[in-house]
Amino acid sequence: MSIIHRVEQGSVEWHRARLGIPTASQFHRIITPTTGALSKQARPYLYRLVAERMLSEAFEDDLERVDWINAGKMNEPRAARAFMDLTKCTLDRVGFITDDHHRWGCSPDALLTGRNQGVEIKCPQPWTQMGRLLDGMDDKYRPQVQGQLLIGELDCAHFYSWHEQMPPYLLTTARDEEYIGKMITALLDFSAELDKETNHARRMGKYLPTRPRLPIGPATMGGVGP
Repeated sequence: MSIIHRVEQGSVEWHRARLGIPTASQFHRIITPTTGALSKQARPYLYRLVAERMLSEAFEDDLERVDWINAGKMNEPRAARAFMDLTKCTLDRVGFITDDHHRWGCSPDALLTGRNQGVEIKCPQPWTQMGRLLDGMDDKYRPQVQGQLLIGELDCAHFYSWHEQMPPYLLTTARDEEYIGKMITALLDFSAELDKETNHARRMGKYLPTRPRLPIGPATMGGVGP
């Protein structure tokens, strides 16, 4: 069963809700995109999550891209309107979704009102938009989107990439139950290892927790994607 946390993406409450747990946007670090099995490269991501738990501090990878993040924030309402005009649907904003045990989380930008479908809206750099138009999404998107469908218990997810000077890119992804089944096994294994290593780290000595790191610039709802 999924739990929707009504918090603003990028806010202190949002960072607190996702602190120390695997999130769908990072599932490509845990799960191989092709098979859905646990990746041998998952260990470094585990280190980061254990550090977050010990220090009570959120560590983000993309804070250096402040200008593009802020531009994405400014353009996101226009992109959302363009998506609604295209689909003839309205959006119900969500902040963060977790499974009922708070083991895993995801941050779709919205749900389609009255439908069990997720929406992610991005306002990327021109070269990123061009790459999506020409080649589609890269492999690491598969664990992310199937992770959103798993955690949110959704039927499908819409990825909408918008740039004011270029054609929009829309990708709708349905559930892949076979892949999701493999993901669940991998995520359970990773979560068990994460809890074990958290306890191990706790026994190593004293940690000095700090307040969760505040986001640089305005909080984002969508914004710039990788």
